[in-house]
Amino acid sequence: MRSYNLKVAVQRGEIRLSVDYGLTGAGHPHLFLRSSASSAPVLDEQAWPTGLPWSVADRLRNGGDEKGRVLGVWQELPGTSPVPLAVLAWHAHGTGPLYVFDLGHANVIDAAAGRRLTAILLDALLQAAAHPDAPVADEWRRRLRWSQAPLAHAPHRERGAYRRENLRRALAHSFTAYAPPPAAARWTKGAWLGERRF
Repeated sequence: MRSYNLKVAVQRGEIRLSVDYGLTGAGHPHLFLRSSASSAPVLDEQAWPTGLPWSVADRLRNGGDEKGRVLGVWQELPGTSPVPLAVLAWHAHGTGPLYVFDLGHANVIDAAAGRRLTAILLDALLQAAAHPDAPVADEWRRRLRWSQAPLAHAPHRERGAYRRENLRRALAHSFTAYAPPPAAARWTKGAWLGERRF
């Protein structure tokens, strides 16, 4: 597992994640892994999969940007502004697993390159879960969950399409429907919940 030099801190009971790491050594020149604490992406609806820009904007609200609640792979070519190529919106709750709320790559990226970039984001979130300063119980350090709970407050007209596309992305990233026991956290009730072991 590659180390991304993640910094994890807990303030007022909440995990804060910060990272700004060049991926050149991983064979990706001009690419950087950054949390929203360093660079918060603003995504154009037409340039990204359905619903993903809404999920990212939703996670950046209420201080989510400062907490690092969005991870991104950015391209920074000489003489141009940095551009996000792949993003992951996530959530931490108590000492349980870390939750993916959405994950995907820009439409201009082909599927194979997109898989490599989103794999980096999942790997980074797993590293955050396993970080010595993260208050994540041992049994959750090799598992992530995917929850559609935030989509309950997505715009009514788009909510159905957002849920369908969000589920398609979850399944494409090998998350499978969660089946208790143990019971899922109360805040996830009524929404699709998936899990993946790494």
